[in-house]
Amino acid sequence: MPGRSERKALALALIVLFLIGCSSIVSIGAEEKAEKDDSSSEDEKTARSMGGKELGALLDRLEKNLGNLSSLKVSFEQEKHLSIFTDVVKSKGVCVFKKPDKLRFEITEPFQSVVITSGKSVAKYEKMEDEWKKIKSAGAELILKVTGQIASWLQGRFRGKSTLYAISAVQGKTATIVLTPKSKKFRKRISKIELGISADETRITFVTIRESGGDYSTMVFSDEERDAGIEDSLFNTDGDAPAPLESEEPAGDAPGEKKDEGGAEKKKESEKSSKVQKFKGSKVRRS
Repeated sequence: MPGRSERKALALALIVLFLIGCSSIVSIGAEEKAEKDDSSSEDEKTARSMGGKELGALLDRLEKNLGNLSSLKVSFEQEKHLSIFTDVVKSKGVCVFKKPDKLRFEITEPFQSVVITSGKSVAKYEKMEDEWKKIKSAGAELILKVTGQIASWLQGRFRGKSTLYAISAVQGKTATIVLTPKSKKFRKRISKIELGISADETRITFVTIRESGGDYSTMVFSDEERDAGIEDSLFNTDGDAPAPLESEEPAGDAPGEKKDEGGAEKKKESEKSSKVQKFKGSKVRRS
């Protein structure tokens, strides 16, 4: 069982693998083993490969359904399955996208780490002892290339980089896009990348990267917020710390609501006092 420091390194490596693996884009180096690993799923047992016309129609629909996306904020859970460990390395976080080229991956558990790309700028941060530290961005050019591809996928554009990988799809209960790298060099490391499509074909539900040795990592998305007016400050790469994702205001009723409650209480007290005064005055007149 890996120690805490090993888990942290592996979880962080998963983000790096996700980014680098996407540029490597996958093929069938360990396809037989991957199929054996997947055999437990009834849906995958009955899945069938799409023909050319069916695949083309699916890609057309995805481009139409996702093409107008201006911003996206979505939670994710990552799982890294390693043959050398019995335990699955898990982490959680948030992915934020703003058209055309702003992307932020943030791990929130079991530690905090952020990768931000905006235009041609890249920044990486890690929280150490409750303080953010900016880390030198090695391989910035590669990260920008990869995040550009991810931004394209989020907008349903899978055919733009067809010179780098072959595109296929399988249909089970829902469709899965399969990206296979054309480079033999990358096929030695990654076997394929799978992108799950929702039943209504309006979003990506998961991304799985399968390595040639049989290990694989999966990122599952949930709690999606679309076109929610995301601020540019979330993608600032110049600061010593990343801008916080959430407002730092304390949870609870808004100040205005508290004031309203106080005003309502005062009004009730005033009405009660008035009724008492009227009652007293009525008693005096009777006597």
